[in-house]
Amino acid sequence: MRRRSDLLLANVANIQMEWLPLVLAAVIAISLLDFARSKIIDLNNAALGGQTTAVLAESDGQQMACSDASDTAVCESVYERAGGGPAVLWLGNSQNFAINHYKRGDELAVVRVHRWLKNRGAWLVSYNQPNANLNEEALLFEALIHRYETRLVIFPVFMDKLREQGIRENIAAFMNDRKTAERIQSSPVWPSIAPLLVKEAEPAKTPTIQQRVETDVDNLLNKYWPLWRDRSILSGNVGFVIHQLRNKLFGIHSYTKRPVDPQVYAEKIEVLASLLKSAKVQHVRMLLYIPPYRHDMPGPYDDAQYAKFKTDVKTLAVKYGADFADLDNTVPGPLWATVVDTVLGFEEPDFMHFTDEGHRRLADAMKACLAELGF
Repeated sequence: MRRRSDLLLANVANIQMEWLPLVLAAVIAISLLDFARSKIIDLNNAALGGQTTAVLAESDGQQMACSDASDTAVCESVYERAGGGPAVLWLGNSQNFAINHYKRGDELAVVRVHRWLKNRGAWLVSYNQPNANLNEEALLFEALIHRYETRLVIFPVFMDKLREQGIRENIAAFMNDRKTAERIQSSPVWPSIAPLLVKEAEPAKTPTIQQRVETDVDNLLNKYWPLWRDRSILSGNVGFVIHQLRNKLFGIHSYTKRPVDPQVYAEKIEVLASLLKSAKVQHVRMLLYIPPYRHDMPGPYDDAQYAKFKTDVKTLAVKYGADFADLDNTVPGPLWATVVDTVLGFEEPDFMHFTDEGHRRLADAMKACLAELGF
């Protein structure tokens, strides 16, 4: 009997020794993940780097820039309280909402132009998202021009953003409004963006017992365990770090040449053409502009393709009666940012964001364009 008891105790001890490394590994992994959770970065603004700051666009305490359907009510409400009237809609990306080496008192170009236009009886409102692409901008154009008394749409065309694909959920959410959806579906841009929005409805299925249990457990963990709740954000951060490490390993930098695939290029130019066609039909004036680009060092654009790109955009503007401005050389090299990776500390020259002085120069260039257009 004693021998059997000793054997049982020995087996329990062996099992404990076998499981101990796994338990310790799990504890260490959870501890590391919990530490990583305290270092989470906002992936929407990760590309800004550690020296560039996203700034809320306000003038006289009134917000005059938004992102998408999630906050458009704010900008629309401010516009209505200001009395409505002629509006200028400036679409864009992070170049419109970020300032390098930000300090108190610095102002975005969109704020400076807003104040200038306000003194001339017009209201500027800006909608911007990180890495905005032409499909998203086309949807925003159709969704927004009827929410304001739009006299002009200022529309930057970035060559590197021609590669960007898809339509984010908060932009697609404008389709939830019936009148907006009808306008978009009857627009020339619809054939281009429809495949990104229309999904076949899946037949409703009664959840299985396993699915119901998994859902209940998931909801419980989401409620009481922050690490579980943030797991998708952590996964995105891990992916971001892996992406940064891969770039370093293969020598890919912010200035590495990135030609746009000819087919993607043609598709996006067609989206732009459809948008301009829609603007012409709806009698909405368009100002296409080539945004500032850094020239103090070789950048990511293929020179020949970039020259062709600018010619193509200008040609489209002429064809559809839009105005065009090349603001490529507006901001000199010293006024541009350095992207400092907030996780790993890698530094790269920035070809998208600049300082307060850069924003002043962009605002002055834009005001000159608008003055020529009669504003």
